[in-house]
Amino acid sequence: GSGKTVLTSGETATFFFPQFADPTPLSAETTLRSILRQSLDLVKLSDEWESQLAELDRMPSSDMDLLTTLLRQIFRQTKIFYVFIDGLDEFEPTTRRALLESLASIDSESRFRVFLSSRESLSGELKDRVPSIATVSMASTQAMADIGIFVKETLQERRRNGDLNVENASIIDDVQQALINRADGIHFAIIRLLKGLGERYCADQNDLIRCSAMKGDLDLLDALLDGISTDETTLVSALYKASGHGQVEVVNRLIAKGANVKKGALRAASAHDHAEFVKLLLSAGADVNMEDLEEALGDDRIEIFTSLSLAAGADVKNRVLNRASIKGQTEAVKALLSVGADANLGALHSASREGHIEIIKLFILAGADVRARSIFGRGQYTPLQVADQAGGKEAIVRLLRDAGAQW
Repeated sequence: GSGKTVLTSGETATFFFPQFADPTPLSAETTLRSILRQSLDLVKLSDEWESQLAELDRMPSSDMDLLTTLLRQIFRQTKIFYVFIDGLDEFEPTTRRALLESLASIDSESRFRVFLSSRESLSGELKDRVPSIATVSMASTQAMADIGIFVKETLQERRRNGDLNVENASIIDDVQQALINRADGIHFAIIRLLKGLGERYCADQNDLIRCSAMKGDLDLLDALLDGISTDETTLVSALYKASGHGQVEVVNRLIAKGANVKKGALRAASAHDHAEFVKLLLSAGADVNMEDLEEALGDDRIEIFTSLSLAAGADVKNRVLNRASIKGQTEAVKALLSVGADANLGALHSASREGHIEIIKLFILAGADVRARSIFGRGQYTPLQVADQAGGKEAIVRLLRDAGAQW
């Protein structure tokens, strides 16, 4: 025992193994934090290090550069430092890139050893990111053949049992090959993909894509999108389904694949009260029209209404402001004024005619011209005249007069 202890003294080994069943997204920050924590020698921890770690714990989100710097300091104090990261392919591409860039930036004079495991398809990306990396392929032709047989037999069994109803049998071969390609030689991956098929009816392969988008099955959706040719209509339809069912990761993936955000997805997200999806689609370039705003206004979805108003054109904002003034929707009026809608284009007159005193107050505070004339009926009238003709309440007439309104 003493010989091995002396031999390995000063060496450190850390591990990061993703939990495949854990729905929490993997992050480069979490990985580096884990490696950092495992590498600390609590007995030899200095006051300075304790202070740095305490500060790190107080930060809700750590800067990658800070974590990399701390790790670099630890590496320089060890003889050999090993990092084992399993399932690198489970990380999202942007997260994986950030993690690799951090690890590759550490200059440790060959004391730093990193071992990564991933699917075979990631080898090209690893070579691009770290040209000096050495790789060992564990791909097996027999394993691929076994997976092919397993997928084929599983699909056949599900069709016989009625668990997978396919109207067009010609799509089975395409789906089968797409699943095999996505599994990339990993049995566990193919099991997860097949589980995602579930009990569903699919008239064709595009229907299967829409079903996957609606259910939020990202693995299966990726397999189908990568392995099957899709047209714009299918992507738009899938985006509509995902937006309506609150599948944020699917929405992001479909947008990245080129789905047109200007064809219905915004209406679906708004109708189902998915405020974050509305913001996401707007940031991706979705257009706002009169119907979108009126629908949100009618259902009193103020958060969504505000997001839509911010992205709407001036003409749309002003027209909806007029309608909200007629209906007495105070919160909607506040939202529209906050994003630049103009009360001088009839909205003040509408509120005066309908007797909505709180909205009139908002317009006055916003600097609306209480002497402006607007076309009502056969003539041009001031807000005060409109209020009087409608049998306006004394309080409204007094409010307008106090603000400087005239006949």
